[in-house]
Amino acid sequence: MSETLTEPFDLDRALNALSSYWARGGNEIYPGRRLFRIAGTEHDQLVPAGVENPYWELIRQMPSTDERRWQGVTPYGYDEYELGVGRIAAVTAYSWSIPSPGDIAWITNALDGRGVVEVGAGSGYWAWQMAQAGVDVVAYEPNEAADNTFVHVAEPYHPLLRDDASAAGRHPDRALFLSWPNYSHPWAAQALSSYQGDLLIYVGEGWGGCCGDDDFFELLNTEWVEVGESPHHRTWWGINCRLIAYRRKSAPQGGEGR
Repeated sequence: MSETLTEPFDLDRALNALSSYWARGGNEIYPGRRLFRIAGTEHDQLVPAGVENPYWELIRQMPSTDERRWQGVTPYGYDEYELGVGRIAAVTAYSWSIPSPGDIAWITNALDGRGVVEVGAGSGYWAWQMAQAGVDVVAYEPNEAADNTFVHVAEPYHPLLRDDASAAGRHPDRALFLSWPNYSHPWAAQALSSYQGDLLIYVGEGWGGCCGDDDFFELLNTEWVEVGESPHHRTWWGINCRLIAYRRKSAPQGGEGR
């Protein structure tokens, strides 16, 4: 089965394909590897009652591994012809980073009642997850869904305001949230430069990875200090994605990441 950015993502079809994969034994694609479903294991994270997180419901059924070379448990997603679902189809339908239930709980704890401003919100999936947890989220995305080449959704998951990265400067009282800024693109650095608050929550790869540009990471290095990291974050195999809280160096240190 081939999935492209022009085909709508069908969660039920994907879950049925994964069910068939496991019914066949679940190891024919990656022989010799210890693969398992996150669902029902000690690695599982349950979605709270009344909350919708279809991305996580997909991830917990994907073939995953706990190889120590990566960050804990990581789902595979690069053989869509065999699995019936692939990483590209999933990330463009939801988000390029995976928001687990534990991640959202960790974020709300780090915020300690503060609201969030997200710029470059894409499909609005992270904003939707935070809002369902009671976080007051203002989300900005410059592109209409039909014009956004990085996501493939008919309608965003959360209301999005149309503005560029400079919108971060209008919300110093909120934490700034950035998820998977474009590789070698300046908008993450522009957002961080515009932002006048003291708390950044970033999810993505680090310096030299697939996110942001050198200016963004230079700003992080000179003006911000890491104060916490979600231990619940799950990332695709081969993707070094982390969910991290940063405090501005000139600001008092708080208790993020408890």
